[in-house]
Amino acid sequence: MSAGPPLDALRTADAEARRRSQTSFERPLVLEAGAGTGKTATLVARVVAWCLGPGWRRAASELAAQQQRSGKGEAPGAERIAARVLDGVVAITFTEAAAAEMASRVALGLAEVERGALPKGLLAEALAGADGDERPRAAALLVALDHLVVATIHAFCRRLLADAPLAAGLHPAFAVDADGRALEEVARETVEAAFRAALGRPEEGPLVALAVRGFGPAELAAALVDLADVGVPPEALAVSPLAPEAVAALVQEVRAQAAAVAALVGPRVGRLRKNANAIPIASGCEALTRAGLKTLEELRVAVAAALPENLAGRLEEWGRGKIEGGEAAAFVDVAAELREPAGRLAALARHAARLDPELLETAWQALVPLYAQLDRTMRSRGAETFAALLRDARELLARQPAVRAGVRAGMTQLLVDEFQDTDRLQCDILRLLAIDGVPGERPGLFLIGDPKQSIYGWRNADLAAYDGFLDLVRGSGGEVMGLSVNFRSLPPILDEVRRVVEPAMVRQDGVQPAFQPLLPSPERAAALPARGGRRAPVEHWVSWEPDEGSEGFGRTTAQNAAEIEARALAADIREVHAEGVPWREFGVLLRTAGALDVVVWALRDAGVPHVVERDRSYYRRREIIEAAALVRAVLDPGDHLALVTVLRSSLVGVPDAALVPLWARTFPDRVAELTTPNAAELDRLTALVAEASGALPTGIPGLARVQGWERNLTAFLEQLAQLRRSFASEPAAVFVERLRTATLFEASEAARTLGAYRIANLDRFFRTLLEAIEAGGEPQAVLRGLRSNVAQAREAQEGRPLTAAEDAVRVMTIHKAKGLDFAYVYLIQTHREARGDGRLGTDAEEIGGRFEYALLGAPTPGWHAVETRRRRVEAAELVRTLYVGMTRAKDRLVVAGNWRLDPVDPTRPPHSHMDVLARRAPSEGLGMLAAGLLAGGGRHADRDGARWVFPALGGTGNGAAATAAVTPPLAAPEHVARDAERLAGLRAEAAARMATAFSAPASEEAHRRLRELLDESAADPAGESAGAAPGRAGEGGASPASAAGAAVHRVLETLDLGAEIGGQLAAARGSLAALVEGWIGPEGRREAERRAAEVLARLAGGPLLGRLGAIAPHVVARELAVLLPPGEGAAAPAGFVSGAIDLLYRDPDTGGLVVADYKTDDVTGAAPLDARAAGYASQGAVYRRAIQEALGLPRPPRFELWFLQAGAIVSVS
Repeated sequence: MSAGPPLDALRTADAEARRRSQTSFERPLVLEAGAGTGKTATLVARVVAWCLGPGWRRAASELAAQQQRSGKGEAPGAERIAARVLDGVVAITFTEAAAAEMASRVALGLAEVERGALPKGLLAEALAGADGDERPRAAALLVALDHLVVATIHAFCRRLLADAPLAAGLHPAFAVDADGRALEEVARETVEAAFRAALGRPEEGPLVALAVRGFGPAELAAALVDLADVGVPPEALAVSPLAPEAVAALVQEVRAQAAAVAALVGPRVGRLRKNANAIPIASGCEALTRAGLKTLEELRVAVAAALPENLAGRLEEWGRGKIEGGEAAAFVDVAAELREPAGRLAALARHAARLDPELLETAWQALVPLYAQLDRTMRSRGAETFAALLRDARELLARQPAVRAGVRAGMTQLLVDEFQDTDRLQCDILRLLAIDGVPGERPGLFLIGDPKQSIYGWRNADLAAYDGFLDLVRGSGGEVMGLSVNFRSLPPILDEVRRVVEPAMVRQDGVQPAFQPLLPSPERAAALPARGGRRAPVEHWVSWEPDEGSEGFGRTTAQNAAEIEARALAADIREVHAEGVPWREFGVLLRTAGALDVVVWALRDAGVPHVVERDRSYYRRREIIEAAALVRAVLDPGDHLALVTVLRSSLVGVPDAALVPLWARTFPDRVAELTTPNAAELDRLTALVAEASGALPTGIPGLARVQGWERNLTAFLEQLAQLRRSFASEPAAVFVERLRTATLFEASEAARTLGAYRIANLDRFFRTLLEAIEAGGEPQAVLRGLRSNVAQAREAQEGRPLTAAEDAVRVMTIHKAKGLDFAYVYLIQTHREARGDGRLGTDAEEIGGRFEYALLGAPTPGWHAVETRRRRVEAAELVRTLYVGMTRAKDRLVVAGNWRLDPVDPTRPPHSHMDVLARRAPSEGLGMLAAGLLAGGGRHADRDGARWVFPALGGTGNGAAATAAVTPPLAAPEHVARDAERLAGLRAEAAARMATAFSAPASEEAHRRLRELLDESAADPAGESAGAAPGRAGEGGASPASAAGAAVHRVLETLDLGAEIGGQLAAARGSLAALVEGWIGPEGRREAERRAAEVLARLAGGPLLGRLGAIAPHVVARELAVLLPPGEGAAAPAGFVSGAIDLLYRDPDTGGLVVADYKTDDVTGAAPLDARAAGYASQGAVYRRAIQEALGLPRPPRFELWFLQAGAIVSVS
């Protein structure tokens, strides 16, 4: 890439944009940040610069003014100022993962400033506004970082609505219907009620008419869900789609385009032979211009007669500029002028052929009242869809000026990430908050995104809305600037991106942005090319198959091409990995996930560890299907299908051959009766299993591999009985924990290939299950949700391992790869064309200020405008996805596909990445290049800035062929002896580690010290084992003090701190008997209940009750679970330390965080209390460390012990 003046100007503009982003906060600013230019770092730098400089000064001034008005002379403390600064900063991201990353990056940036370093992306100039106090300010900001709001647009809108639900017309306790389950249920209920009423009437209404045409309750319920999902407001459907003005508009458009074509073609048909298609096209167009058309049905019939399918097809070719033969000579003077009206008329003809006025009218009559009822019911139940969240937030801000003013007043800076993926509703929300109104009363606005990476049109991302908002920014005095310096890729990769993408990315207003080149950063410009020439930084793999009947290449099918490149990439990855590149540095990208299998098979055959990241695969994962079956088998004893699934799973491992003898002996019926661990019934089932095992014939293939399955099965039956009892009698958390631990399901899955990913999926599954049960879900509701999710493969993201160290090649779609980068990128199957889904069905979209839609496959008269726009957007996004895919590469980019032998039709809209790439073929032509390689015995050639590789030609090198296996020489005896000695040492270390406890409670060391203090080695000192694992009911394992402590903790964690606390404590005494029952046997329950009642009485009558009420508004969390890596020392566990913080609050006086732990020890007096506090210091150290590390605090928070019996608070350092 040359460094001519235009590129120098881009580099200068880039530097100015970065400077402005960190120093200019008054006017709206938009940065168009190209791929790899450090978008997130720029956002974080702006937040840090604002908070340390102008934001800090503003907050300090406002707080000082408040102090003066209230008559308080002291200056506000640093932590109060920091909280005020962060309260005013709102950052909106595209995904929850992006929100979490941004919050983490802000914390890391502030921590670096606090240490005296300059974070990545932050300019020294930006710290000038901190007046030299950046380090103490950063420290205070870290303490108050929980005040920073970083959220998705939906989460932000939910906050707006939750703060003013009545003003928004919503239920005060509304909730987001995240998985669409409530919407589906309400739709089903609404339609079923309507059908019952319709069938009871003598006259035939629209519902019955639709049923006659094959649209029953299920189809209508699905149509209602589709309308709600796309966010159609009920009032948008109020006017009949067959209103005269809508029909007249379509008729007028058909006539106008037909007249234009007739005017151009008619005078010239005399030059053509008699059978030319242009002649009937001209006459058909003239007929349409003269026809008196008043209804949609008349239009449909007229267009079908004038322009049948073959003529419409020829019009479509003319629209692409494909005019050939005699037509080319006849229309030579009007060919360019003919393209637009011919293309439009062809689209109108296709549209007219699908019109069904009768179905549209009937569906509209049936669905409109049902949809209105659906909307009312959803609102009455407090269920909001994601689409409704945006719509209702926009309406709230637009119609309630007081609410809008209040939101603005609490916001000083509004930042939006990935702004290219916005839509019209989101733009309206941003306009109402940060563009409209008086400049001094609205927050500073900062938007960052890259229209060249807008690839979510199918999720309503709208570049027309994006362009329109940029016009508003400019009109309000703001600026639009660009970032073009790329910190990711080597210069040859950026050069290739420009060569491939620039010719195809031509600006179309609202559809396609203009291409902007990317400039390498100085660091990447100085980097060496990949692997010293054995591989090139940019390679194009031509996936052609040699023709067996000749010495050249023949036509290669798409499948064969995919297999060629899959084998080549697997071999290439193995070869590069052998040179020291970690597996995780390889990314295999595809446009669609439809042809992943061939890639997975090749990687598996080559022994390459890999993980496939699909968009919709969570509920298709084997471990999730089996986990759901396990839950179903527990909750529904009669679900025999779930039982079979569990028996065949890795959890039990019953061979298929054993199912027949088991079922023949009524095994499923006997298991259905097993609701408790009944010893006699378990013995009978054990005998039945043994009998079925003995009945198996010998010689069954594979049976030897599952020997002992009958013992697994009998053990599982005992666990199943215990789990069924647990679900019926124990808290949800205890049941789910038993489900996870008793069956060892997660341990079994962890041992399988990519076990870390399986465990992440299962962890998410069990957490979701717990939430569903704790939300009050009845067993049938939980079961219905599980069955529906698995049966429909409901969309959900797969779980991810907690550590990023999982070393595996990642295979994914380009959409999933957005935001990621890899050292080596393989962009494969570029020849594969997308298969359009036709959509139609029930669909809707706002265009030109109105909604056009299709109901049950019948489109409105104006629906063609939606489809025309979608086709343009899809073609534009094809170019942008190629840009995104290519710019993921850091060191090497491989682009593979079945290149075309025939010239590409430049008039044809691209349908694959290969259609875009085809213009990039080497200047001599791929055919000539291939012939030269065949003749010379090579397999690659360097041409025009890239390497062109033909993987099917075989050979070695360049990473596209497997290397031959080499037998290693035998090791020397001394090496064997040395390795044996080392192995013995490792075994000893492993044995010692296996003997170490895997986990430990945070209070373990404290209890040990207290036992020493009390000289009661067998005693639980004060009931503080309440955090130990529950589940001792009937075992008598807990002491009365322990059971009392557990009950008191349970009472305190369920208190409503916003209400009168004393009355709640008095009422709680009535539940103590039930609370202690789960912890202690019958003989000790009365004593435990007495002790718990005494503690609550002392709390209610002592000074701690007032303190609890005083800090109630400042409570940050209660019963906050903590999980930490093990500490140092021989006694440290191997896995983790866990615990739960009783109370985390902010000190009302200082604003600092405080960790408080309740203690029920029966001890009074200063000296005994200090002794106990010293014993608990180690527990406090764990909790303090957990909070400090989680929030990135410069110092740990204060730790307090609340001795409830003594009514005293003791601070422990």
